[in-house]
Amino acid sequence: MMIGTAQLLSLVIGIVLPVVVAAVTRYAASDAIRAVVLAALAGTTAVLTEWGRAVAAGDAFAWQVSAFAALGTFIVAVSTYFGLWKPTGVAEAVKLVPAGFVGGRHAAKGKD
Repeated sequence: MMIGTAQLLSLVIGIVLPVVVAAVTRYAASDAIRAVVLAALAGTTAVLTEWGRAVAAGDAFAWQVSAFAALGTFIVAVSTYFGLWKPTGVAEAVKLVPAGFVGGRHAAKGKD
């Protein structure tokens, strides 16, 4: 089986998913919750990329390809978390950014 553009895109998105999970869950969530959120986002990414490929090509949606891509995306996400984002401190730094921090200003301060 050859990896297509949609599956490759899904795997590339898997590289940044751990940072997204860290930003969404912050310190309030346990590691188990973070793992479930990561798996759900990996599955969603795989389904959406396969759906986009199927629509663009005029083919039927292949759930087997989507399931394989979800597994690959999850593996890439976990690997990059433990191999890149955690050792460099990026995942922890993202958790420290205050909730509502947008565009260099804290959203709770209001508009000036």
